[in-house]
Amino acid sequence: MGTVTRSLGLLAVVCLLVFAQGCLCVSQKKYDSALRRSAQCEENLSALTGENSDLLARNQQLSRQNAELVAQLEAGPRAAEIDKKLQDLYERMKDLADKDDGLVFTPDNVLSFSDILFDFAKADLRPEGAAAVKKVAKELKASGASVTVRIDGHTDNVPVKRPETKKKFKDLWGLSGARARTVLNALEKEGIRSIQMYFRGFSDTRPVKSNSTKEGRQANRRVEISFVTTPAM
Repeated sequence: MGTVTRSLGLLAVVCLLVFAQGCLCVSQKKYDSALRRSAQCEENLSALTGENSDLLARNQQLSRQNAELVAQLEAGPRAAEIDKKLQDLYERMKDLADKDDGLVFTPDNVLSFSDILFDFAKADLRPEGAAAVKKVAKELKASGASVTVRIDGHTDNVPVKRPETKKKFKDLWGLSGARARTVLNALEKEGIRSIQMYFRGFSDTRPVKSNSTKEGRQANRRVEISFVTTPAM
């Protein structure tokens, strides 16, 4: 600001000198000196204007960086808390699977129910299946983890043939989707909010073993539950 003030002062002097030239007799030497000072003032003013623009841009950049740092600091503890609860949930599901032969917790953190849940070609939970789903809901609530629950139904490649079954499920797509929906409804009944769950049916398109054997087909008849931190799609 001191430089700007001096520049404006010099400019005022030049103006007075120019005015004086029109009214009084001023030597050529003084007139030329005033012109040089005027030119220098304009140059200084231009430089200061550029510096001011650079400082404003730098200030805006620093403000954005500061806001980002504040957001990171605020999110840090929250993110750590979320991750801790999610890991606790995974441990609970692993322990649950270790105690139940009908459950498998995979390295991808997917809880897989074998065909203990349903009778062949049906979508109604067996009593032992309902008990297993109830345990899952209990551990999910106890963990306090805020997750989206994705429920995927799968079948073997044996087509729907029985007339009474075809009345309910047109094909394996309908059967796999109905089974996944049944598990969702059971979880909701146990207190898991429907808004945090969704289901999908994959028919026989994602086998984990060959359908050429009885054991393989049994393994492919399953319902998988995944706990994800992304919104349901």
